[in-house]
Amino acid sequence: MEYVAGPPETSPNKRPAHPYTLADHVNRNGPMPLNEALDLNLKLCRAIEYAHGCGVIHRDLKPSNVLFNEAREPKIVDFGLAAGPSRRGPLTSRGKECSRSLRGS
Repeated sequence: MEYVAGPPETSPNKRPAHPYTLADHVNRNGPMPLNEALDLNLKLCRAIEYAHGCGVIHRDLKPSNVLFNEAREPKIVDFGLAAGPSRRGPLTSRGKECSRSLRGS
């Protein structure tokens, strides 16, 4: 699992800031400009395409489940409700990852 750092600023008590979500961004800044929204949606669609190619369905995709890393790249999080190809075992296994390559990248 990848760690996604929050914004670089820290709170007065020196605790790291909470991760910055798409919901936070829209609440603070309002709607995104069209070109920015299209770019973000393309990245999210590619990530979902990759997950679906691995047999994983997120089932809870929403703005609060999209984090931005320090480079402002989106990361889809909270796969707690995700469905996999089989319900007999856990969705993920330690040391295993999907090896399907993402088309177009």
